[in-house]
Amino acid sequence: MCGVILSIDERGHARKVCADCLPAFEAERTAKLVGAARRTLAEMRSSAEDPAQTAEAKAKRTLSLAKRARLAKEWGRAHPGPYDRQEFVREIVPRLANVTLPVMMKATGLTSGYCLQIKKGRGPRTRCIGERWRRSTNDVPRSSRPTDRPDQLSRSGPWFDSSHITVRTALRTVSPGRLLGAVAAGAGPVSGSSRAGHVRRRRSGMPRGVSEYAGRSLNRGIWMRQRASALTSSYELGQVGSSIVLADDEVRASRSGEGIDLTPARVALSPNASFDLTFEGTAQTSDHRWIERALNGWKPTRISVPGLGLEGTVFEETTRVGGTFHRSPYTVHIAGKLRHIQGGSAHRLRDVLFHVVNFPDFIGDWIEDESGKAWRGRLELVGSGWTITLDERRNHRDLMADFRKKGGYAITHIGTLRRGDGRRFSREDAMDVLAGLHWFLSFVRGAWTSPVLFEGHGVRSSRWHYCDSPRTDSHHGAFSWADPTSWAAVREAYASYSRLWNNPVWQQALRVAIGQYTSANDPNPLETAIIAAQSGLELLGWLQFVESGSVLAAHWRDPSRFPARKKISDLLALASVDTSLPAGLPSLVRLHRDWRSGPEVVAGVRNKLVHPRRTSTGVGWSSQILVDTWLLASSYLELALLFALDVQSQVRNRILSPSPWVGSTMTPPWATARD
Repeated sequence: MCGVILSIDERGHARKVCADCLPAFEAERTAKLVGAARRTLAEMRSSAEDPAQTAEAKAKRTLSLAKRARLAKEWGRAHPGPYDRQEFVREIVPRLANVTLPVMMKATGLTSGYCLQIKKGRGPRTRCIGERWRRSTNDVPRSSRPTDRPDQLSRSGPWFDSSHITVRTALRTVSPGRLLGAVAAGAGPVSGSSRAGHVRRRRSGMPRGVSEYAGRSLNRGIWMRQRASALTSSYELGQVGSSIVLADDEVRASRSGEGIDLTPARVALSPNASFDLTFEGTAQTSDHRWIERALNGWKPTRISVPGLGLEGTVFEETTRVGGTFHRSPYTVHIAGKLRHIQGGSAHRLRDVLFHVVNFPDFIGDWIEDESGKAWRGRLELVGSGWTITLDERRNHRDLMADFRKKGGYAITHIGTLRRGDGRRFSREDAMDVLAGLHWFLSFVRGAWTSPVLFEGHGVRSSRWHYCDSPRTDSHHGAFSWADPTSWAAVREAYASYSRLWNNPVWQQALRVAIGQYTSANDPNPLETAIIAAQSGLELLGWLQFVESGSVLAAHWRDPSRFPARKKISDLLALASVDTSLPAGLPSLVRLHRDWRSGPEVVAGVRNKLVHPRRTSTGVGWSSQILVDTWLLASSYLELALLFALDVQSQVRNRILSPSPWVGSTMTPPWATARD
């Protein structure tokens, strides 16, 4: 390369590169080989005959994954933790500073890349280190194993090599249990991966540096070691649009002592125009009085399911009674909707399992089902002594795909309610908390959603079952202030919400305000949404100023002292919300010469909608003005509710967020003002 004439050895071989040029030559050759290997690998992966995707290769991977999952579970049960990351960094990493990679590879049985990451302070997989730890120490006589101090090490046996002793001492200074805990608290396995693997890792929530293979092996280091079991239901929940059968048994329909036994009969949650609790059944009878009852509009007020001990009340106006009466025995058919149905002997409850309809997806804590399938689908809410756990169903992604295609209804989450201190509670307490949860989850979703199908667990395996017709909107992609990637704001909101729910005045106000918010969040029609938003803002203003005693009720009702624009403006000022007209809503900037702020525009547009006057420009507003006013008014109401719930974490906002995409959030203005 440099022109130097090289010597020929005794065998007649001549070197082609001198010692000075050798490093550059080897670097160039390595780069060429690596480039060729990467091109070949890319061609193989893009071809239809990728050897890594053959049936044999997939079968090997399946067996390997199953083995790793089994070993991971066994190791997790045997070593529950807790682990200390700082112990690993403080006690083990410094002792490895002067140890070469080949020595570490020989001592641990790990690859060079793995050992390099350990030297950098990133812990290997707990199980890998654990197996090699036990194997390497059990193969050596106890008399020849290193002691806790390097100067007391035995000079006999295979442990004699000094550098080898250094590695073993570094890994033996702490007890095996503490060592494995400290190692497990490291960052997890690290290896290279393709760009596609990186994208899949980030989508699945795996931390940086964890290989896709390691993630798929279900042994994902400390970040996956404490996976909880996903909640399960005793009902067949089905897919979008599926009915959920509560009872498929004999049902008795009755009114004032008169009744009839329906066989066959069914009680179910049925996704019709809404998600309704329905019943229907058929009876055979020779009693001619049922002809007269059917003709005279007889309708049952109650039903019972004797085989399950359930009793329910009926919406009479929804009940249909008909049949075939031309010959005996007559066929009587009865169907209708139920207000609620309940039964069971449990009165003092340990916990209540419930189901949630049409709640959006989120990235929560890790859970797994009985097969070992894991996903990030758990949310815990804590407030006023209660703990609520909410788990996504395993097929939640499929449900969301169906929702986007056709809308409809489905059970999307399963939850539990329990006291934080473990004490038992009454049915009435559970009903009150779950009623509050209905309003809170509706506020989070931005549309109506509801807990249904309660199953309470009491003493000695006693049960309590309850279900009613939930107030739930079909899935239609409503805007939500809660970002799916971070639910800290939801947890903060529920902690404050649960306190306010225990105050009778605030409970009633929250019911009304959240109802107005869900109406304002649905721009169909826009006029109704704008009117609902302003009503909600004035209600929250009353709570913040009048109920707190800072403003007299008579003054608040006086339009000369507190016109609508001032009520909204003062409420937003309390929350440090900027009331200037946003640049992103240009149709509102010069809408009226006297309207210089957002509250003035919202109040002015609303007044013209409620009190229309015919002018040369017509009645009402253009579509663009209505859309921009709706965005502004609903954003104000959303921020006012979040301020009332003292939310400090990042939230989404339809106007103030940097972009409309998931993950684009903003700090609430009142949190910024406090900082």
